[in-house]
Amino acid sequence: MKLLLFFLLLLPFLAFPQCPVITQQPQSQADCDGNSIRMIVVSNGTTFQWEKKRPQDANFVNITGATQANYQIMPTGNTANPTGTQYRVKVGLGSCNLYSDPASIQLRKINSILNPAICERGNGILESIQTEGATHYQWLRSINGGPFVDMMDDNQFQGTLQNQLRITQSTANLDGQKFKIRIDFNVSPNNDNEGSTQNLNQTLTCPRTSAEITLQIKTSPTPRHAANVYSGCLNQAFPVNATGCSPYTTQWYDEQQNPVGTGARLLVTFSDESPHTYFATCINAGCESLRSTGVQAQAFPKPNPPQNAGTLSEICPGRSITFKASGGTNNIWYLNASSTSPLSTATSYTIVANPANSLLTRYVSQKINGCESDRTALNVQVLSSATCSPSDSTNTPPPDDNPPPTDTTEQTFPHVRLSYQLRQNCESGTYALNIHGCHLATQILINRQATQLSNYFESYVPENTELHITCPESISEPLDILLPGLTPPEIPIQTNYQNFVCEGEKTSLSIQLPIGAYMVGWEYNGHIFDRANTINAVLNTGNYQAIIQRNSCSYRSESIYIDVRPKPGMPSLITPTSDLCEGDSISIHTLETYPFCLWNGQENTQEFIAKANEAGKIQVYAQVSEDGICWSSPSKPLDLLINPTPARPQIRVENNGGFCRGDSILLALDKTGIGYKWSPHETNQFVYSHLPASYEAIWQDSMGCWSLPSETIQTYYYPDEPRPYIHVLNRQFCQGQSVTVYATPAFEFRWSTHAKSDSIVVNTTDTIYLKTQNEYGCWSPPSLPLHIIARENPWMPLLKRSGMYFIQASNLEPISTYEWKLDGQRLSDTTAQIKIRQSGFFQVRAIKKYLLADASPVQCYSPYQVSSFGISEDDPGIRLYPNPNKGEQIQVEIQDDITDVHVALYSLQGKMLKQWQMVDTQDVRSLNLQQIPTGSYLLQFYAQQWAREKRIFIVSD
Repeated sequence: MKLLLFFLLLLPFLAFPQCPVITQQPQSQADCDGNSIRMIVVSNGTTFQWEKKRPQDANFVNITGATQANYQIMPTGNTANPTGTQYRVKVGLGSCNLYSDPASIQLRKINSILNPAICERGNGILESIQTEGATHYQWLRSINGGPFVDMMDDNQFQGTLQNQLRITQSTANLDGQKFKIRIDFNVSPNNDNEGSTQNLNQTLTCPRTSAEITLQIKTSPTPRHAANVYSGCLNQAFPVNATGCSPYTTQWYDEQQNPVGTGARLLVTFSDESPHTYFATCINAGCESLRSTGVQAQAFPKPNPPQNAGTLSEICPGRSITFKASGGTNNIWYLNASSTSPLSTATSYTIVANPANSLLTRYVSQKINGCESDRTALNVQVLSSATCSPSDSTNTPPPDDNPPPTDTTEQTFPHVRLSYQLRQNCESGTYALNIHGCHLATQILINRQATQLSNYFESYVPENTELHITCPESISEPLDILLPGLTPPEIPIQTNYQNFVCEGEKTSLSIQLPIGAYMVGWEYNGHIFDRANTINAVLNTGNYQAIIQRNSCSYRSESIYIDVRPKPGMPSLITPTSDLCEGDSISIHTLETYPFCLWNGQENTQEFIAKANEAGKIQVYAQVSEDGICWSSPSKPLDLLINPTPARPQIRVENNGGFCRGDSILLALDKTGIGYKWSPHETNQFVYSHLPASYEAIWQDSMGCWSLPSETIQTYYYPDEPRPYIHVLNRQFCQGQSVTVYATPAFEFRWSTHAKSDSIVVNTTDTIYLKTQNEYGCWSPPSLPLHIIARENPWMPLLKRSGMYFIQASNLEPISTYEWKLDGQRLSDTTAQIKIRQSGFFQVRAIKKYLLADASPVQCYSPYQVSSFGISEDDPGIRLYPNPNKGEQIQVEIQDDITDVHVALYSLQGKMLKQWQMVDTQDVRSLNLQQIPTGSYLLQFYAQQWAREKRIFIVSD
């Protein structure tokens, strides 16, 4: 039973093979292109097979020989192991296999540097675009084939520790310089640096340096102008030319530096005679040259047509006629009005007058300042032959010369014609002569002395030798041969060269040609390069030798070795600005530092301090040298414009700087610029002075130059104006009236009513105050206010009859008193009710009196109320009513003015029932009749010298 159980437990292991276990997967890694990288797997497997899959592969493929747990990729990169390649391993244990996870490699490298071409004087960027994984950048430069050195930021190069190197104001001396970039890339911590079998990284970065690039400074030639001034005619196009730019593009600019056209030939048209300046540049592949020196173009008016200046109007045929015009040396002669080519540009034009009976016409214009006038026709009538004098004759040609006499002699003897062949040996200085044509030996007379009979002559001829050769016993023309001497001449070289010459300097080489010799040329390092006797030019390092030829022999002078020492390139000047102001100074440096620097050919310092002593221009150029002997070409001149000190400003201020306390005064400069400085630290063109102070100012013109200080201006207060006093006779009055307000004396008045007189009339209620102004324009404080009151007039009273003998005036508002008139005559009554003593027109007006503590009383009147009242002539003079009476009150009116009136009530039986005392009769009086029974009664009225009696009836309830 136990055996069966053991077998059952063992059965799974026997039926299914055991598979390997991967305890460490391969890891993706980053390193520099070309370094080795080790892929490692840790497993209990017994067999290994590494595979790879490049980015361009569709599937993994086996790596031949890669059958270990570690696989070293060496070298990385190229087409076999490019960046992005994936690696995996198939691990086997027995019959069971499994794959690891894939791991990739990331390779760092520098492919290229972009933008190696920059325009001269332009800005450019050299860029390395490989930045992934980069931790540090360093640009390197090689000058004139020297070693590459690390760069540092300066005025011309920025970004020496970045992937972009910025170059500003590129100069021609940068052309041909070589640049590299060194980049430190980070690497993964598990690469195979130093060949670690454990994949332990020994360094954190790997450096890579790019291939060198050669910087190209693209230059463009500066155009030139064949003439300083081009001229044409007003309102007609004419060309302005520039040369030296072909095959590139010529760009034109006007005086304001605005582009106006392209092409070597610019057509311009002007409507005025002012000269205009144009400048040209050359654009080559986007790079623009410096501007040309400039050329002027000017248009001139078209001249008037010339006039006849003495041309005959008629002439006989066959005679010469001269056309003359007022244009003088400016005349241009044409055959007809539309001819395109002139007949002549002489002052006058002469032709033969033919044929007879014809009209000869020639046209003439004049050309001034390049502008040609309209043409004038000059007509000459050729007369008929009959009209002209018959004595006119033609010239008779001279008779023919007699022909020369004919030679009648004849040669009766045959001639022997001698000939010869001459060979010259310049090295040995000998001649070899073979004579032909003589049947005998020729007779050779040497220098008219020695004689030799031979048809062959060979001899060393150091000096000139004459040979006279004849053929004996024959008739022949002798041969006279001059053999020039072949002695090699001495050819010394005359030169100004001593030890060495600086690059660009001229060296003089010359020889004195021997008599009879001519110059073949100067030889430089074995090659003819100049055929002049004398050289005065810039030469290159090498051997120089003159070659001459005399008597068909070539001879060489002594050889001279010219050592040309290179000089630095033309320096570039650096200055913060080229615009200065008088009194300024500026430091000028060269872009690159040299041991020696010469400024304007004199001052030998590392920097040049330009002092702007006076307005104008300063031109500065520099030469640099490594040894103080060989100097570079002068730099391009740096033109410093010294702007004049602006004119001293004037402070404009009114009233000589005086102003009133509490006000301000404007101070303004008479100059307009870009900056201002005042002594109180103001920076505007104008300031306001609020307190007395001293002011001076300077101003800055458009060129940035400050003026000298202005004259000092002092501001001050004018005298103060005191507070005025105003007064009025009475500050209250009735409506419809007015009062006059007076003021203390002053220079000028300003009332609250806006009046400007020394007094004002007020006709309404108002509060009045006054400000006065002195002769300086300063205002006083306001006066104390004065309250003026316009009192309201009473309304027109109501007038009504209040009794048989009384009328009464009444008003709604309180009234002080009344004024009465009867038929226009004023009454003495002042009460509201008055007695009518006679018929007539009554007028009444109300009077209201106003009292004010600090003012005089005032009475105001209403309009008159007018009404007519009357009393009949037979009126009894006394009235009682109501009568009959109810026994209450009876009203008594007495027309006469009586005082102390005694009134008594009597029955008809004569019994006095009641009595009253009336003080006067100026009002309607009431008598109380209460408790008087019904009946008829008598009322008796009596006073001193007056009595009346009236019967009344009482009807009591």
